Amino acid sequence: RWLNSQLATRDSYAPSYGTAQSQKVTTGGKVVLGLTVAMLGVLIVFTINAFTPKTWDPVLEQYVAFVESERGLTFSEPVDVRWANIADEIVDDAPPPTNEAVDPWSEAYRLLGLVDPDPETSSQEALTETLAENAGAFYEPWTETIVLPEGESELALSVTIVHELTHALQHQNGMLDFHDDTADGSTARLALIEGDAERIALSWFRSQSEADQQAFFDAIGFDPEVEFPDPENNFYLTSFAASYEVGLPMVEAIVEAEGVEAVNELLRSKDAGTTERLIDPFRASDRSAVDAHADMRLPAGAIGANGDLGALAWFQVLAPAVGTDEAFDALIGYDDDAFAIFDLDGRTCGRFSLFFDDASEATEFGEIVDELHMSEAVTDTNVQLDICDPISDPALQRFGTILPLIVSNEATAFHLRNGESTEVARCAGITQAKTIPANESQDQFVGWDAIFDEAPQFVSDCQ
Repeated sequence: RWLNSQLATRDSYAPSYGTAQSQKVTTGGKVVLGLTVAMLGVLIVFTINAFTPKTWDPVLEQYVAFVESERGLTFSEPVDVRWANIADEIVDDAPPPTNEAVDPWSEAYRLLGLVDPDPETSSQEALTETLAENAGAFYEPWTETIVLPEGESELALSVTIVHELTHALQHQNGMLDFHDDTADGSTARLALIEGDAERIALSWFRSQSEADQQAFFDAIGFDPEVEFPDPENNFYLTSFAASYEVGLPMVEAIVEAEGVEAVNELLRSKDAGTTERLIDPFRASDRSAVDAHADMRLPAGAIGANGDLGALAWFQVLAPAVGTDEAFDALIGYDDDAFAIFDLDGRTCGRFSLFFDDASEATEFGEIVDELHMSEAVTDTNVQLDICDPISDPALQRFGTILPLIVSNEATAFHLRNGESTEVARCAGITQAKTIPANESQDQFVGWDAIFDEAPQFVSDCQ
């Protein structure tokens, strides 16, 4: 989702680098050979395609120079383009249904209040359905092909094409790999990848004349009076949106503070893909990669799930109930978690084991969940939760709770670079974020100069 409420575009991640659509808008890309649902983490296996085009397709060629110039990188070779029914391809590419009696991911999301308390489909089926309904275009790295929806005009797809070309440029410059990481890490890496592509697509749109911008609006059938559908308790859709909505302001902030080379380094780095970058502005977590399952004392018959739910999932759980500030503080130092699903007296329950960097952080998280009347036990750097009923109303889970987190993170880092103490920097960053409406124009988050211009007053107040 790139211009958010300004352009009413809905971008959602498809099984590759994919775009979502609303009011016939598409901007984004698809990428996936193998897909593992775990806070919508993805495991992507790349193969080499020996048959690449020797010249640019005219549909793509007119945008190539802009993308190269704006991104500061060059294409090593042209990429192909294919027109297709996007929804059909997603359904055809979906992995076969599992035969598990209990889908641990669906049950975990349900127990955490992130999806409907009585889901009729498994997480895998819900994932495929969400993608098919919302994806608009994608880039296929294993064939180096941009796949566009058949029947759409080139003008209506112009922003989408710039977005997809950025993915192709990332790929040819070694920035599109999904490393062997946690589900949490894959989510964060995807936010970087999509945020980078959205930034270039937004730059292209802004480079056009007012007349050309209006022509684009007309081509996509944009109606400013039509509001977005509220994703309500569709955790899959809100998580897809996170890749774009969180990714854009995060990448903008990194470029503003550290330059585009910092984005390049993050995309090339094996260890950069963790939502600790979103949750912890001090980058303090050591990502100890503990085997949480070994210490969970699982009941008989428990079905364990590999990978962690991710810091963003826990933030969505906590923020509506205890507030953004407390949820933010409670997750600093979050390191890893695991969970298992088991039956207790005819009820499905979950055991969640979360690990933190030190005992004080585990205690702080434990105090927060204790406010929610959850059964919890804190031992050293570990917090273990047993949950048999959803801890929050799914209707309260909104993606908007995550956006202030990005501003909190980057504003806090900004104050730290200016020499403020950790306590003052965190206070100033959080209070700055609270002044920005989460669900209004994306410009609120792209205008970093306006945010930082007021920084001294927040520092003074916190001191």
